[in-house]
Amino acid sequence: MAKPLALVVTCGCGGRGRVQPGETWSCPACGRAFETTEVPGAEYAAIAREVNQAKLRALVGFAVIAAVFVPLGFVLGAELWITGAVVLAVFYFAYGPKLKRDVRRIVADLPSWTVRERGRGSTDG
Repeated sequence: MAKPLALVVTCGCGGRGRVQPGETWSCPACGRAFETTEVPGAEYAAIAREVNQAKLRALVGFAVIAAVFVPLGFVLGAELWITGAVVLAVFYFAYGPKLKRDVRRIVADLPSWTVRERGRGSTDG
């Protein structure tokens, strides 16, 4: 299972931290605590799914190339591993920029949520 994306919470004093949705984050600089329970779960899950799919496309491309060329290298000779490395490089340079554009688009379209301050001096989170 993919690691869940963390929310970045920024305090008014400038402190920043990462927290999972639904958790409370306490600013280490000033002690304010922030609730993230108001972050819409469905919207957050859709963003996390889209990011994980972009990562998975890169991993699947590598895995397919490896699954084809590693066995062929054992059967037909190690020279095919060099061919596999070339194919992998072509994949990286041809498909890599599209993956990067997809991730940039996801990041550019990220929503911003305002979370409410819970108070000072909380030890939760």
